[in-house]
Amino acid sequence: MCGICGVIDFNGLKQSEKLREQVAGMLIRLHHRGPDAKGTYHEGAAHLGSSRLAILDRTQEANQPMISSDGNYIIVFNGEIYNYIELRRDLERRGIFCRTKSDTEVLLNIFMDKGESCLHDLRGMFAFAVWNKAKQTLFVARDRMGEKPFVYHYENGVFSFASEIKALLELPWVKKKINFPALHYCLHFITVPAPYSAFEGIHKLPPSTKMRINSKGIVAERYWQPRYRPDVFMKDPKECMQAINQCLSETVHIMCRSEVPLGVMLSGGLDSSAIVASIAQHHKRIDTFCVSKKNSGDDEFAAASVVANHCGTRHHELEFRHDNYLSLFHEIVKSYSEPVVSFGPLHTHVLSRFIKEHITVALTGNGGDELFGGYNEHRNLLEYDQSGGFEHDHIGRKVEQIPPDLARKVYQRYGDQTRLERKRYLYAAMRFVPISSFCARVYGTRMKEVSVNYDPLQLFVEQHERYGAPNMFDGALYQQLMQGSQHALVDFPDISGMAHSVEYRSPFLDVRMVEMGMRIPATIKIRPELQDGGGKWIFRNALKHSLPQEIVKMNKVGFGATIPYKQWFFTAWFKFLEEKLSNPVLEDLQLFQTKELLDMFYNGARGGLLLLEHLWGVAMISMWLDNYFET
Repeated sequence: MCGICGVIDFNGLKQSEKLREQVAGMLIRLHHRGPDAKGTYHEGAAHLGSSRLAILDRTQEANQPMISSDGNYIIVFNGEIYNYIELRRDLERRGIFCRTKSDTEVLLNIFMDKGESCLHDLRGMFAFAVWNKAKQTLFVARDRMGEKPFVYHYENGVFSFASEIKALLELPWVKKKINFPALHYCLHFITVPAPYSAFEGIHKLPPSTKMRINSKGIVAERYWQPRYRPDVFMKDPKECMQAINQCLSETVHIMCRSEVPLGVMLSGGLDSSAIVASIAQHHKRIDTFCVSKKNSGDDEFAAASVVANHCGTRHHELEFRHDNYLSLFHEIVKSYSEPVVSFGPLHTHVLSRFIKEHITVALTGNGGDELFGGYNEHRNLLEYDQSGGFEHDHIGRKVEQIPPDLARKVYQRYGDQTRLERKRYLYAAMRFVPISSFCARVYGTRMKEVSVNYDPLQLFVEQHERYGAPNMFDGALYQQLMQGSQHALVDFPDISGMAHSVEYRSPFLDVRMVEMGMRIPATIKIRPELQDGGGKWIFRNALKHSLPQEIVKMNKVGFGATIPYKQWFFTAWFKFLEEKLSNPVLEDLQLFQTKELLDMFYNGARGGLLLLEHLWGVAMISMWLDNYFET
């Protein structure tokens, strides 16, 4: 795990000595991602840097940038290749040997051997760049689910990249300019979705994407795109349960490869509990960690303790507190470099700091709900698919709530088109009901203009179209996995984890787990006709012999859901929020109407948590503006 950065000056416009200093400055900004070793490479057009968190082969020989045996290829790599042992054995069978035991050298050698097609062999989370000295070309790629970040800036033949935005901002030619459409997308997707960033001119490489850069420009394309394939569905529930257990066991096994202490983020929910149970079958006692707030018996501590006792872990608990909140808020704005419209980073940040006191690598249950249908809305979507229309009460109510402007946009798009096309837009429209209503009320002139020309709905629908599902259920699961839940699945674990030099690994986001999950039909994943709603029915049944029944049967509780944010909104955090929501810069830039924001805030005690999260998002935008721009 590392922080990587670089500048490729194809036209030789920059001074070499200055570039050395600037890459060194970028590495300082990435120190938290890799405090164990730093390295740079400078030759000709290429200036590369790496800040390493040593987890596999912690020797000096495994440091980066790593140069190939023939001296032509130079790699900087952030992430983990979980199947590096199997790949190394395959290389050795073909006469290609590694001098280290690192996954970085395996990746470099397999790239030299197979070229870009090596991406199909990789199981892991990664963002890497390889410089070809002879051809003067740079190749970069990001993992399928987007677990590892890659941001870049390209202008006048100079390609600059890094693991985090703050490193790019060290470069004098990368200007701090607000990307207003990105703020609009951020409010709808919790974080700014790729390929956008909150800074104009800085782009995020999308998940599953590779890119070639030379003096003529950039060529980017997707290298992985699953499709809805009913012809490969598993039809027998027993076959599905066997596949789940086998795939989970094998995936967890390769993700436990580490030369540093390893544990699990344990919320007590089904997904993280399944990972703990899987590890307990094959490994010695491990550490588990839970952050929550004690709430008269309904906190996450109780469920996590049941699992920890059942599996014999060394369990650690941390109670989330509201004191020292200002320093925490500033940490998050500094770490993310962008606004975040969620309370999620608060407890992820606090938990990561706690975990680092004990271990360096932690597995998480991220992705299980998106893969197996764990949310209440999944049941409603399947019932809609089965009933064939708006007569489903929940769906009907949601449709009625769609604001008129958004509804017109949706109906204009699908008009008299097929039922399939309606479904693609309908779920996206329903998902955006609360935030669309919020924005319509509080947006200033500039943001209203932005909302006319930039449509979050379309980003969401594109995912459904790529997957090609003929129903709302499967289309929605893929939309969430690749777009709607990216903030929680990949952004929070990476940024908050690496802020404290903690690496999170997510078995449910492994490519084999994802592709296996896509082979399970909707009617086996969940059973809405059952009294408890049948959420994740097949997954629960697959685990019934591995976990206590009270955990298997427990209703879904969101990560951090027991933390009383609403209470703190109107007590400990009141003055801070009032100040940020009335920040004059929000009006000066024509972003928001502060009177409307404050009216909502003062009346917020009567509203739900979702409204407060929207207000929290605006407060984070306000704080971000104060931190990054002279206002």
